[in-house]
Amino acid sequence: MVLLEQATIMALLILLGFLCFKIKIIDDNSKKCLSAIALKVATPALIVMSFQKDFDPEKFYGLIYSLLLALITYVVAFVISYGFMRGKQKDKTLIERFSLIYTNCAFMGIPLVQGLYGEDGVFYLTGYLVCFYLLVWTHGVIMMNNTESIGKSALKALKSPALISIVVGVVFYLLQIKLPEMLSTACNYVGSLTTPLGMFVAGATIAQTNLKKAVLKPRLYIVSAVRLFLIPLAVILVFKLLPYNELIMGVNLIAVSSPCAAIATMFAVTYNKDSCYAAELFAITTLLSIATMPFMIWLFEII
Repeated sequence: MVLLEQATIMALLILLGFLCFKIKIIDDNSKKCLSAIALKVATPALIVMSFQKDFDPEKFYGLIYSLLLALITYVVAFVISYGFMRGKQKDKTLIERFSLIYTNCAFMGIPLVQGLYGEDGVFYLTGYLVCFYLLVWTHGVIMMNNTESIGKSALKALKSPALISIVVGVVFYLLQIKLPEMLSTACNYVGSLTTPLGMFVAGATIAQTNLKKAVLKPRLYIVSAVRLFLIPLAVILVFKLLPYNELIMGVNLIAVSSPCAAIATMFAVTYNKDSCYAAELFAITTLLSIATMPFMIWLFEII
């Protein structure tokens, strides 16, 4: 029931973002502003606040375990993406592989994790986010632009607001530095913007794509099936071989079950790749994920 409620809420917020773009309340510039606020302000605030709790060795070890699980999910995604996505059109294959490896784990993952598991879930999700930001700004950038050096890409990763907020949150957690009540309340308010802003941006992005054209492309459904079913299913099977922790594994599964990352479109624009195809993949997988993400969690719980 909780999964269905969260999926419905996400769908309604995405629809509202879609309608706001269509009736010109949101335009392309304001969408970029909303995205920047979500990524650079709201998400970091939410992450920092998820660490504002009393130190618990068990939870800290759980965070390390979450980080290890995240690395395993990326190994699975790498193997499947390079093994399944082949084709003569190198640019499209590149976009497909990138979209299979990197998910919208912040925009789509955080809201669902927060709704299902609360602050503890967001706390453990930061392990996955560390892997995401380090890999997407190193391997991801080099994948899209083979002229960029590893050092330059790594520097970009270290400057990511989300990664900085994770470092600040961990330091505060280990040293037990607690924010003053007024600042803490303000951060909670700002952090609560993550879900609506993320869904509004997703809806507005979908509104910019030609959905009628996209839904008629069989290749998009093949990629979507690999992204939303095959990779999460493979992860579930691997998780069943490891020491069981429902909360930590559930959090990582939500992240790996998320749709294609929105950053794929931004990278495609920046590095002159097929940005239209990246946007179509984002749109189709985002729409389908409203149903598939809860399904994968349900499947994990019953296997």
